[in-house]
Amino acid sequence: MNGVIFLIKKIRMLFTELTFCTRMPQELFLMRYALKKILKKLYIKWGVYPDISKISNLVNLEFLHLGSGSSVGSIEPISKLEKFSSF
Repeated sequence: MNGVIFLIKKIRMLFTELTFCTRMPQELFLMRYALKKILKKLYIKWGVYPDISKISNLVNLEFLHLGSGSSVGSIEPISKLEKFSSF
């Protein structure tokens, strides 16, 4: 996981969308995204992430897909996203 975080920090200015097509573990979901100021679209195919509170740090997020995330405890953090328009 440290390699993923390092890679994101190095190339963060190259993209505004991030797609995870494999299982998303809670640890990766909760990491402090180096992309928090530029990420506009986040697509997560599936995973176990009961706590999505850190998503409110993605201040420019406009689109979010949380597929098969049945363990999500609350979607309240999404309401804090001012630019958010599609779920």
